[in-house]
Amino acid sequence: MKIPILIEPISDDRFRATGIEPFVGSVEADTANAALAKMKQLLVDRLAQGARIEAIDLPHGANPWLDGAGMFRDDPYFDPWQQAIVDYRREANETADVP
Repeated sequence: MKIPILIEPISDDRFRATGIEPFVGSVEADTANAALAKMKQLLVDRLAQGARIEAIDLPHGANPWLDGAGMFRDDPYFDPWQQAIVDYRREANETADVP
């Protein structure tokens, strides 16, 4: 599993590595690689103490955007409508009085 970790300099010779939810934590070290290694160890230790990382599948209806997928599949007006949008945007961009 890959998770994002922010590594940032905090002084001329120190770095901080910080994780985001649910991998919250912050460590400091003399190099960016050392900070990253310490952050990894922090998370490994949490897992060794019984923490678990799981993924869940949500039912199809949980995302309302998916409910509308394909709703214009058989609509004879859809393609001309999309082309009209493209044409209008092109015309508006060509005649726009903007810097």
